[in-house]
Amino acid sequence: MLMFASCKHSVVVDGYSDVISIVGRVDSSEVQGPRIWASGAYFTFAYDGDYCLINIEDENHYGDGYNYLEVVVDTLEPVRFRTVGRYNTIIIGSAPKQSADSINYVYVHSDISAGNHEVMVIRDTESSMGYTRLLSVEAEDVRKWQPEDKYRFEFIGNSITCGAEADTTSTTSANYRWGDWHRAACSYGALTARAFGAQYMLTSVSGIGLMHSCCDMDITMPMVYDKINLRDNKITYDFSFNPDFVFICLGQNDGIQPVDEFVNNYADFVAFVQQHSPDAQIVLLSSPMANDELVEYQHAVLPKVVDLCKQRSIEVRTFFFSRSYNSGGADHPDVEEHSLIANELIEYVSSTLINN
Repeated sequence: MLMFASCKHSVVVDGYSDVISIVGRVDSSEVQGPRIWASGAYFTFAYDGDYCLINIEDENHYGDGYNYLEVVVDTLEPVRFRTVGRYNTIIIGSAPKQSADSINYVYVHSDISAGNHEVMVIRDTESSMGYTRLLSVEAEDVRKWQPEDKYRFEFIGNSITCGAEADTTSTTSANYRWGDWHRAACSYGALTARAFGAQYMLTSVSGIGLMHSCCDMDITMPMVYDKINLRDNKITYDFSFNPDFVFICLGQNDGIQPVDEFVNNYADFVAFVQQHSPDAQIVLLSSPMANDELVEYQHAVLPKVVDLCKQRSIEVRTFFFSRSYNSGGADHPDVEEHSLIANELIEYVSSTLINN
């Protein structure tokens, strides 16, 4: 456990403290602290005082890996940063300067006034980048806080749902490494959920499909849906999130598959999801980056999935995006387009799901 001395009285709470709220698939099996892998997983709390220290462990995957996190304090502009090495400390406010060769210090809103502040830390990158572990939080006082949770949204999908390749402004192409352009905090799922004051969980892996995944991946979503570490297909998840709405956005990496086989496999997966979220409304989304051929295919097969699910006494809906969004890296939606995708979905949720 990392702890820092201060000239003022402070308290240190560990990552398992009741005052920390973690939203997403969390591994709580290790004493050092809870671990999260998934895109968009986040934790929240409130603190009193003139500074706060948040101590993070990064898996430092393969010895040189890193993740991106976004720190949101109150309604101030989010601060996005890249982890460096294994141990990172986020310093909010006017804490005394720290010094330790083995720790990376990230200073956030150093001029923020003393008082009560609400904090959210969001994981921008995905499970293939290695875990993020919350070690501890230090402040004059640390209290529980989480945004309004009138609803709970789950978004199941691939790189689009991860927010992959969305922020091409963050790193030049010349210096780019996989993950640099990930922006889960600005993904269409996160934006849609926030519009309704909802908690959200992104269950997504870049390249994954329903029947066929790209890039020589040996997993599909039905294989890993019950896991915490999705990319490595490890650590069984307890399905404690209990969403009100589940949106499934698969098929981009499957491409054109035999219709009957795809429909049957999709209906089987919907049944698997419904088994673990029996009270949720389930919606199948078209791929918002599909080309014309795939758009035509999805318009043909997704209604067939709905019909087969109905035969199995499972209620499911479809939603088709109005166009393709391809201005980000590798023809993915960029940050601005994720906002446009979210706007389409927000209108649909408002008119069809919540007021239905």
